[in-house]
Amino acid sequence: MTKYKAAIFDLDGTLLDSMYVWDKIDTDFLARRGFEVQADYKEKISAMTETEIALYTIKAYSLNETPEDLITEWNEMAVFEYTNNVPLKPFAYEYLSGLKESGIKLAAATNLNPVLYEPALKRCGIYGMFDAIISSYHTKIGKSSPDIFLRAAKALNAEPESCIVFEDVFTAARSAKLAGMAVCGIDDEASRTDAGDMQALCDYFIKSFCDAPNLKG
Repeated sequence: MTKYKAAIFDLDGTLLDSMYVWDKIDTDFLARRGFEVQADYKEKISAMTETEIALYTIKAYSLNETPEDLITEWNEMAVFEYTNNVPLKPFAYEYLSGLKESGIKLAAATNLNPVLYEPALKRCGIYGMFDAIISSYHTKIGKSSPDIFLRAAKALNAEPESCIVFEDVFTAARSAKLAGMAVCGIDDEASRTDAGDMQALCDYFIKSFCDAPNLKG
């Protein structure tokens, strides 16, 4: 008998070692307009949808551009990296394979646009492992709300209390807890300033998937 019936995974910074992409995009995008990245910018946008990020960026930097303009440019910059270069986190493939073999249902809950995550997951060989992929690109609700996690549980036909969520961002982990789910925090350099809060909040906190919890009873 398994301890959990379903596991829900974030992608950026959790399964995909991809946060460098967004740091590079933030830096290059703003440099083209004569700005540097504000100290709290990354924290402010960490759980937003891409539309919310675009609106925030326009306001924060007083840009005379539309959200659609920003999103198009960001996606053009990101598509190449996700399609060709972004790797999995160490031992992520092995961990997912083990869960799949044990009968645990798998979902991804992400803020990523499908044009980014689909080629990356397919290239890394894990796209077909997921029983459901829920993206805020479709729901238009970011991870500051429990909604995306509840949608993922519903797609897996699993009760929230039978789910465990793997996340690297504190705001999203907190939303998963509010959804009534267990949470395994993932250490990632991009969100390390919140590591203390993550460890206090989460049921588990790991440096690598080689240390990930055994989800069997």
